[in-house]
Amino acid sequence: MHKEYKGVWCDSYKKFLIFKNLNIAIFGAYGGIGKVLANSLKSKNANLFLCGRNSEKIQTLAQEFESPFQVCDASDFSSTEEAINNCVATYGRLDGVVNCCGSLLLK
Repeated sequence: MHKEYKGVWCDSYKKFLIFKNLNIAIFGAYGGIGKVLANSLKSKNANLFLCGRNSEKIQTLAQEFESPFQVCDASDFSSTEEAINNCVATYGRLDGVVNCCGSLLLK
């Protein structure tokens, strides 16, 4: 990292490196990459909103991370839209979305 950079872009970038109090929705949160990412973001004090198709798995993960969740099928636009709206309703804003869905196609 170049510490000598100044300006809006750099300040915003630094904010995202810290993650504290950022509201992040993770789709496919209980899969391998999603769970590792959720753990990493939670350890950096990000506010997580966890999404996944399997209600049992997503509830278990949500309890583990003490985070709100929504059962959601990311391939369904209305389901995804509802999850995003619920995240905004929960935290007041949404700072980032991560899609960790799709590994089923590789299996």
